[in-house]
Amino acid sequence: METTIKNALENKRKGFHIGNRLILPFKCQLIEIIADGNIVTEFSGSDDFKISHTSKNTSFYFTEKGALRSMIDTYKVVKVIACEEDSDISIPENHIKLVCEIDSDHVVLIYEPSEDMLFIE
Repeated sequence: METTIKNALENKRKGFHIGNRLILPFKCQLIEIIADGNIVTEFSGSDDFKISHTSKNTSFYFTEKGALRSMIDTYKVVKVIACEEDSDISIPENHIKLVCEIDSDHVVLIYEPSEDMLFIE
């Protein structure tokens, strides 16, 4: 099965959340993460934030214990701007806005935001 953002959205694939880690069911390049008013755009060389990729997933986690959990406790939503792994990140049309909604049993629902959802890029 393809591990693209487009494929995951079309097939309503779900992510996984455990501790400070959010696992997306596709490979991508992260551009921005918004969680409870905190905006993360610096991913390389950060002591507070880590990204890992496997052949089928992209994971990100906050290294400060409890940080992701405290960020999502109020809204249960993490907003992500990403692009496909093989896309040119410097072209804004390649940027894909995603909502990652924390559901029960560590499940993360992933979908594109509605037109009226505030999403700052």
